[in-house]
Amino acid sequence: MTVTNILDGLGRNVRTNFSTAEVKTLATIAAEIDDTKIKRISLVDEKKPVVTTGSVGAASVVLPIDGLFEYDGIKRYLAQQIIPASNTSVSSSISSEDAYIDVYNGSDKVGVAGVMANRLIEAGLPDGNVTTGDVPTKASYGDFVWFDLSQGGASQTKAKLQSILGRAPMGIELPSGVRSDADFVIIVGNGTN
Repeated sequence: MTVTNILDGLGRNVRTNFSTAEVKTLATIAAEIDDTKIKRISLVDEKKPVVTTGSVGAASVVLPIDGLFEYDGIKRYLAQQIIPASNTSVSSSISSEDAYIDVYNGSDKVGVAGVMANRLIEAGLPDGNVTTGDVPTKASYGDFVWFDLSQGGASQTKAKLQSILGRAPMGIELPSGVRSDADFVIIVGNGTN
């Protein structure tokens, strides 16, 4: 494929403020990159995909798992893949467990799952392993509840969560109507400030 073909394809499909000379320079630089040094990252990883398919109107689309126009989960995942364990306070034992944590908003308040997720990341859990979402609101969640679905496979992460959250997990089975493939699930309720 020639640079002209690339430019033609870009011109028909991509809007940019690159000049033709800049695109040619980019193509020259790209040609010099050793293919074995390129890291390929899948957004549809079997254990923890960050995109899914859905529809918007009559169109079939690929969209973030977290919801339409919710790109924070994708950004965290990419950051972790590009610069693994970028948070130096994450212990190697927790990183090696590679445990996933879903933080769900089970309240009427907007953004509380994100606040909890940020709290976990700031406390040293790997940011690419913490994702957010929503579940139906229930009074039984109180300020929050959390569950250990790891089947004993992530003891260091469990201990870290227990230290951060100040309490033991509520159980090993999720409440009715809540589904997750993560190792740990935290549901933030209406009792949170």
